[in-house]
Amino acid sequence: MYRIGFVGLGRMGSNMAFNINKKYKTFVWNRTVEKCKSHNKEYGTTYIENIIDMPKNTDIIFFCLPTNKEVENIINLIKPYLNENHILIDCTSSDAISQKTIYNELIQNNIYYFDAPVSGGPEKAYNGTLTCMVGGNKEKYSIIEDILKSFSNPIYVGEIGNGCAIKSINNILNVSHLCLASEALQALENYGIDKKIALEVINKSSGRSLSTEERIPIHIMEKKYNYGFTLGLMNKDVRLALKLIKNPIMFSHISSLLKDSMDKYGENADYTEIAKLFFEANN
Repeated sequence: MYRIGFVGLGRMGSNMAFNINKKYKTFVWNRTVEKCKSHNKEYGTTYIENIIDMPKNTDIIFFCLPTNKEVENIINLIKPYLNENHILIDCTSSDAISQKTIYNELIQNNIYYFDAPVSGGPEKAYNGTLTCMVGGNKEKYSIIEDILKSFSNPIYVGEIGNGCAIKSINNILNVSHLCLASEALQALENYGIDKKIALEVINKSSGRSLSTEERIPIHIMEKKYNYGFTLGLMNKDVRLALKLIKNPIMFSHISSLLKDSMDKYGENADYTEIAKLFFEANN
């Protein structure tokens, strides 16, 4: 039975580690030891105070951190203690090129590395129903697949970096759908049609999306704005996506909309607050 390490106990990582620990002995580390102790008390994981002790206690190490910079810093700290029996899995939404660089450095010592970003938010992380897009060595993927299934529905997407490339495109689609739907609903309300009636029709028609079915009715119309993913992190993923798109046509305005929303509501505000640009501008 593999021993699992999990680095990063934010809103996503905490829930993912909780689910992994149901099937595998899981060691957790966070930059604040209080969060590790709390996770141990609530979920029964084993906490590690010094990150360099992670490799000696584990076989497979997960990362779920804000950006690739934090991941690279942690890997540099533990690299002297890694060997060919370790597998590293990064669930951070990151830059595909950076993931290739990390992979190429680690594989020189026969250490395998996967990019495995997730989609679904804190609720699905808690329920163990995330989508996980996994890039890396196909043969080694068979070793980690069951572990990934403890918190997600994993999909193998090919070579290293592919997972992060897909995740960034997924997220630019996500926030763009939200902006499109918000602008459309506000236009209908300006015309004199109640947003709730319009939404009911759209959700039974071909224009529906996750934004119209979940984000707008649950988080925006109820003014909760608490999906659990910040404007700052969404902006990071959009910038990564635009590196791939390069000459955007349909996506040409999304960066300025995100900037406007962060200027108004702060980068730590929930990403669903971008809809206020459309709904509140008319009030």
